[in-house]
Amino acid sequence: MNEWKREGGRSRTSLLLILAVAGLFITCGPDSDEQRPLNVLIVVLDTLRPDHLGLDGYERSTSPHLDAFAEKAFVFRSAQSAAPWTTPSLTSLLTSLYPDVHGVRTYPDPGRLAEGVTTLAEVLSDAGYETAAFTEGFYAAAAFGMDQGFDSFSGAPEKLVGEKGRHKLLGQNVDRFLSWLKAPRERPFFALFHTYETHYPYHAPDASIQRFRPSYDGEAEHAQLHALVERWNKERLLTEDEFRMAFRHEWHCGDEILAMMEDLEGAEELVRQLGLEDERGQGAELEPFLKDLYDACVHFTDAQLQRVWAALEAGDLADETLVVVVSDHGEALGEHGLLGQHGLTLHEELLRILLLLRIPGERFEPRDIPQLVQSIDVMPTVLDLLDLKGASDAPPMQGQSLVPLLEGAWEERAAFGHAPVTDTVDSREHSLRTDRWKLIVGTRDDQVQLFDLELDPGETMDMAAEQPDVVATLRAQLDAQRSRDEALRRELGIEVGASGLGPEQLGALRALGYVGER
Repeated sequence: MNEWKREGGRSRTSLLLILAVAGLFITCGPDSDEQRPLNVLIVVLDTLRPDHLGLDGYERSTSPHLDAFAEKAFVFRSAQSAAPWTTPSLTSLLTSLYPDVHGVRTYPDPGRLAEGVTTLAEVLSDAGYETAAFTEGFYAAAAFGMDQGFDSFSGAPEKLVGEKGRHKLLGQNVDRFLSWLKAPRERPFFALFHTYETHYPYHAPDASIQRFRPSYDGEAEHAQLHALVERWNKERLLTEDEFRMAFRHEWHCGDEILAMMEDLEGAEELVRQLGLEDERGQGAELEPFLKDLYDACVHFTDAQLQRVWAALEAGDLADETLVVVVSDHGEALGEHGLLGQHGLTLHEELLRILLLLRIPGERFEPRDIPQLVQSIDVMPTVLDLLDLKGASDAPPMQGQSLVPLLEGAWEERAAFGHAPVTDTVDSREHSLRTDRWKLIVGTRDDQVQLFDLELDPGETMDMAAEQPDVVATLRAQLDAQRSRDEALRRELGIEVGASGLGPEQLGALRALGYVGER
């Protein structure tokens, strides 16, 4: 048994670490000069692209509160996710391990996190922290091991779409978190807050949509849409424009509209006959509409987050709480022939993420950080800032603490990405990104793509044939990393196991745009 294996479902705890933290609690009374350990709050914004935020130069006013928050935080301009979809990327964030190591990677059932893996929540719980998670379920659920190490885990979703709308989930999630935040406690806390609000289907309140599409009348459009669906169910006949409207609103209402169509297969066949499939997937007509909906979701999320920032200030917690704001992955909004989708490729629109770090105190001066960093760096950075990284039983982490970078010392390194393995075929893709180059290698037919991000940031020109030496160098680095991943997985004794999703859970994931061909 390796030294990182847990015994009885809990990670081994260093006696010295317990004594050190206990000493902090003992000495942080009213008459003590010792400071209480910092609280930790990680806010995960699912599917949020940083280039749709004002702090990243976006022309629309989607994020005034996040922009203000960023003025007092480190802003990492080149942060990369380990995976382009939720469960593996969140698991990597919370374990500092790549998907090929922690094993939560298969689509549509990612499997459950192995007991041989130690999470950030477990490390902080063993260090005396009260731990709690507030998610909206689906692929951020206890079924996949997301609850590992949390004293409390709130992740049961309500109805995804329909009369209430998914934006209600975010508001209720904030309510739950703020109620928990106000409770008196003697220990420092670690809280994880996760929301799907910027995820398909884009169901922001009408007022947020009208901010970017003033002519939008949600009540009128939904009434018209319901009338169309009722006529389809009675007559099996709609015009091309009516079908365009119905399937356009699939992006706004998710499976609610499709579920109302009694002869769904017939409707989809007519869509193919009318040539509307391209309109659904990459049509120029649909793209502006989806961007308006997406930006509306971003704006609404930003407004709800302001409630969190205000609560930290009102409760005198802002100066006692280390805050990380991060997105788990991005979203394709027209790039590479994809609209409103992720998980399919390893291009920058999916792997580049938001990463903000606000550190209380005067030790660091907030600034922009241009260097390439990764989501797996969050866990070692948090532990380093809390002086917990050097414990003798610290779990293995593939990320690096960003504290040296904050202090001005850093060595250039690569970032690695992992696309999903499906449950029917080994369709893995891996990527390696440096400051200039992006290499993507697929297992099917050993497909290799190379992009020069300096000259082609949109990754539209494959340079693999023109730059064989660069391909060879990066391919060797990628192969070496994959070998290290496999060795660490074996050392940890990780075996991938299914989580056993039931029909109801699969239905909820389907409504979220998952459980289809990947």
